[in-house]
Amino acid sequence: MRLIVLPVLIAALTGCWEPKQTGAKGIVGHLKSHDGRPVPGVEFETLEARAVTGADGRFAVNWKDPDRIALARIGDLIIERRYVPEDEGQVVDLVLPALARRDLICDAACTATITWALPRGLTLRRVQACTVGAALPLGPVPTAAAGDPAITCPGATARVVDQAPAKEPAPPSPG
Repeated sequence: MRLIVLPVLIAALTGCWEPKQTGAKGIVGHLKSHDGRPVPGVEFETLEARAVTGADGRFAVNWKDPDRIALARIGDLIIERRYVPEDEGQVVDLVLPALARRDLICDAACTATITWALPRGLTLRRVQACTVGAALPLGPVPTAAAGDPAITCPGATARVVDQAPAKEPAPPSPG
């Protein structure tokens, strides 16, 4: 009897369990692209646990007060999901906005923190060193349809713009 009780007690004390639904003790959900497709292979983590989204985009990680926050990364884009009381007892769908390659433009050198605050406790963030006068590619970040991001760039003004389309090479001149 003791051999069975001890491992269960250790797992309960160390937080080694997977929640079945979202609540004060953990988050359960599916990570989806803007068009509803699952996003597999993304690692979510809290202070207590880690989990990788499955082929169906499903993940489950435990968390506890006061830091009920789950973090994940897609490239350099940080996904942050905070506890939302309305999700109590649910399996939540975290739907990413459409992503595109965009540029960061700054008027002075700085380290920019670019934040998109989305509905239902979802935040996307990117940190990028910025130099003067250069359009720095950000990689996949939310499109303009997700709204303008908040940008913190100490000592500088910065903005995110759509990348200019690639120019066609000029035809060779005759002769």
